Amino acid sequence: MWIRIPVIPGYNDSRQDAENVAKYLSNMPVEKVSLLGFHNWGSNKYKVLGRINPVENLVSLKEEELYPLRDIISSYGLKVTVGY
Repeated sequence: MWIRIPVIPGYNDSRQDAENVAKYLSNMPVEKVSLLGFHNWGSNKYKVLGRINPVENLVSLKEEELYPLRDIISSYGLKVTVGY
C-alpha cells in the first residue's frame, strides 16, 4: 500500500500529526508514505469558476518544511518521500 498525505498548514502539519500518522500506519502493510506539501497552484481555478477558495490565504509549504515530519514518520520504520 502506498499512502499519500497532503500536508496543509494549520490542519495537519504538526509534529503530533506526524506522530499520530506514523503510529497508525506502522501496523499496516505500507510500502511507502508520500508527504505532499500544500501549494496554491490551483487558486486561479476557483476564480474562473466563481467559487470561494477556502485556503486562499495559506502559503505554499517549502519542501524542507516537510523534513521534520518525514523524519518522525520514518523513525517508525516507514519509507517516506517528500514532494508535490
